[in-house]
Amino acid sequence: MPTYLIWDSISDDLAHQILLCAQKSDKKLYRLLLDMVSKGIGMRQSKLLEMPKTQRHSLCKKLLSHPRSETMSFYLLSHWLIETQSPMLCRWLDILGIVHDEKGVVEDVPDEPDLETLRKAVDRLFEEFPNEYVSIYLQGFYEMEGVRWKSLGNLISSDPRFKIGKYQPLAL
Repeated sequence: MPTYLIWDSISDDLAHQILLCAQKSDKKLYRLLLDMVSKGIGMRQSKLLEMPKTQRHSLCKKLLSHPRSETMSFYLLSHWLIETQSPMLCRWLDILGIVHDEKGVVEDVPDEPDLETLRKAVDRLFEEFPNEYVSIYLQGFYEMEGVRWKSLGNLISSDPRFKIGKYQPLAL
């Protein structure tokens, strides 16, 4: 369930919001993205910067939907979630009893909780937050180093609430 697959299915508006977040709060990450995009399309970065942001971000979205962009995709989505969706992150971690900071960042991920606890936590998140955001977050959480909880992966691949646009995560 790589995160690069998400970019092709989210709306242009959400992609624009995610990329604006990086532009405003992590200029280094945004510059790395623009460097990757300019090299990917054979255009100087200065020309890319001259484009209207929506057009530039549309190009970024296209490149982020390729397998070679997985690392950048993961960092951009993680950054956006931490910067703008921390109540959702904290809620998930609180439900599972996982220690975190005020933005929902975890130092040590514990062993996988039992399936029933996990299922209740997933249901709670979908009840309280937009499905698209929950899906992006839990897929990213699953992809974090040291997580890869098998039961969470199975829930992501089998529950239709995780579908984003035309993208339904595949079975493990």
